[in-house]
Amino acid sequence: MKLKECCFSEKVALPEVSPEVYIEKRDLLWGGFEMKHNLLNKKIVLEWRFPKVWLLIWISFCGSCVFALPMGEKEIGHFEREVLKTVKELLRMSGDWHGNNFIVRLKEKNVRNVKVKNAEIVFEGIPTASRESFLGGEFDFEKFREIKGVAVEGILRPSDIQQFIDTELGRQKPERKIISRAAISFGKGRVTATGLVDLTKIPGNPLGFIPQSLSPFQATFSVQQSGSQLTIDIAEAQVNGQPMTPELRTTVYNWLNPLWDFSKLPYAAGLDEIDISSDGLSFKGFLFSN
Repeated sequence: MKLKECCFSEKVALPEVSPEVYIEKRDLLWGGFEMKHNLLNKKIVLEWRFPKVWLLIWISFCGSCVFALPMGEKEIGHFEREVLKTVKELLRMSGDWHGNNFIVRLKEKNVRNVKVKNAEIVFEGIPTASRESFLGGEFDFEKFREIKGVAVEGILRPSDIQQFIDTELGRQKPERKIISRAAISFGKGRVTATGLVDLTKIPGNPLGFIPQSLSPFQATFSVQQSGSQLTIDIAEAQVNGQPMTPELRTTVYNWLNPLWDFSKLPYAAGLDEIDISSDGLSFKGFLFSN
């Protein structure tokens, strides 16, 4: 047995392991990743397996992952399929024509299993000859890109976000959960989250292979926009009633960020505004044109 410094404050005995020992097929929070984690060199290989990207859809399209996403062709393709599903669900709701723009206004409506307090979605520059097929959802993503753009503005209430989190966590198999009993509260510019975390399932934790009980946590964080990237800034975090060590804090930060990088998309998209307050999450963004 060897003693090795780790991300916790005490020294823990680590067993000798072969470089070929891996932990495989771990699902991360709100997603399905296939993970191979070499315990000696800490190399992690992640492959995205159809994760739920509701938060990304609402931030980057209608305005909202809780972990850093790889962004290659597969991930962008999945994002586009989710956008199409969201658009076609919106088009089944009532809207108004203003010239070549079609406007959908939401109030206390569910979209992709998230209740929206208020929102306005403007589909801009739809040719008159395409109106019928557009409202009928008769288009793929490439055809959808022929419109001028989409402008979105809205707000999600804290209670509705909490309800969605509860529903999603309830669907997960116990052996695959990282977070349990999650509760959130919103303040000016920040969100505070509490619950239980399974540290063994966080990629990069050098003690992930050692059985541990669920640990109570509390974290206060904000969502920041830096250029094309959305990131989470951890203002304060505790695990088991103790402040996170710098090593564990860095591991968690790197696991979470970036939430999204608009520059990786092959078309214009972004957020003009994002605001967190006691009223919830408000947002203003665009797709294809600004």
